[in-house]
Amino acid sequence: MYDVHINGDLVATSLSRGELNQWLLDVDKEINNINIKTQFRRGFNFVSQNQDDFLSFIYGLINIELKFNFGTNFIEILRNEFY
Repeated sequence: MYDVHINGDLVATSLSRGELNQWLLDVDKEINNINIKTQFRRGFNFVSQNQDDFLSFIYGLINIELKFNFGTNFIEILRNEFY
């Protein structure tokens, strides 16, 4: 299970791996500006512009724990230690 924090605030808790993947894909889909979308994807060390590649990439991540800046936000995806 995973928790998502933005700027230190808990915005999602106890997400399964599939729920986390869907959350990440939904955020990516909502970003309309290509430069901002590229910045978001770089937080995962992903550089392609292809949506299908991003989908495969996200579902291929294993044991994800990330901390990265996205614009003025600091995003943390952490394993929930209680699961």
